[in-house]
Amino acid sequence: MFGKQADQKAGEGAAAIQAGGSADNATINQTNNYGLTVTVDDIRALARDSFRADFMQLLGQAGDIAEARANRVTESFLERLQAENPAGINQTNTPDFRYALLSAQKAQARSGDENLEKLLVELLIERSREQERSLQQIVLNEALDVAARLTTEQVSALTLSFVMRRTKSTGVLDMAGFLRVIIENAMPFFSNAKLSVASFSHLAFTGCGVVEMGEAKLAHCLTESYPELWQRGFSLDDPTVQALSEEARSIIRPSQNNPGKYEVIGGAVESSKEIRSHYITSEADLVLVNELLSRGKISHEEIKSRCIAALPQFADLFDLWDNTSMKNFSPSSIGIAIAHANITRAVPHFGPLSIWIN
Repeated sequence: MFGKQADQKAGEGAAAIQAGGSADNATINQTNNYGLTVTVDDIRALARDSFRADFMQLLGQAGDIAEARANRVTESFLERLQAENPAGINQTNTPDFRYALLSAQKAQARSGDENLEKLLVELLIERSREQERSLQQIVLNEALDVAARLTTEQVSALTLSFVMRRTKSTGVLDMAGFLRVIIENAMPFFSNAKLSVASFSHLAFTGCGVVEMGEAKLAHCLTESYPELWQRGFSLDDPTVQALSEEARSIIRPSQNNPGKYEVIGGAVESSKEIRSHYITSEADLVLVNELLSRGKISHEEIKSRCIAALPQFADLFDLWDNTSMKNFSPSSIGIAIAHANITRAVPHFGPLSIWIN
């Protein structure tokens, strides 16, 4: 029935509908009650205010922590700088070094990791020695940025890869010397260096190296780094030995691998040249010695067996290397810089970075 409009009310969350007018010209009146009236702008403002209040409070607390971390890495660096490279203090006034220092501060402010702090300080010390724009300076700048994106385990794996694939100790003359180098330079890092395939992919993504299709198993790396330790040996009546002068024969010794055989005195390739130069004065003798050195080596399985027999921990090292992507990973210049900084923390007398990056 259509008639005069009446007053009506609706409860919260309800709607009251009233029709008025004639049947031919009806008017529908609807009263809605949705409770508290809120607009989109109100919600936006409320969300903004809540975020600001919570975030600013968080920033106040985290800001103090971040500042303390940044100050700590700065103080550690300056203390080391004054003690080890006072001339490098002038570097702190250059824009490029300021940026490098800021990178280290920001990285440590976010992380707070003690191992990262020590690594960053080591990289900063190395960076302070580079006064001119060079490849080494550029690499160190990049390393400061990248180090913060690696886990402690990834840094250990990177260091182990660097030591086993890219370094050759010039002081190794025999198996005993070789074991000392491995214990000092490699063993401190292998215990937590086992990584997943994804972790190695991340190392590659950050520019620390490449995961190659080919593989270099640990015995192969040892053959490349210390070839003279794995000589199969020769007899003294060998024509090449007989052709040596009495002077040159002084560098012939009993074989470490085959009883009854003989070999050329050990040592890494670089040091062997120096060692032999003290005994060999003629070019003819040098040619003959190099020919003896080119003779066959013991097999990779024999190398592995000898290493494990001499140092049982080698079994775990071979397992980690040969059964993971370690055998496929090759460090880049950035990876080498990070690994070098990491190892010099444990081995202060380790060779300068310029040996590998120049």
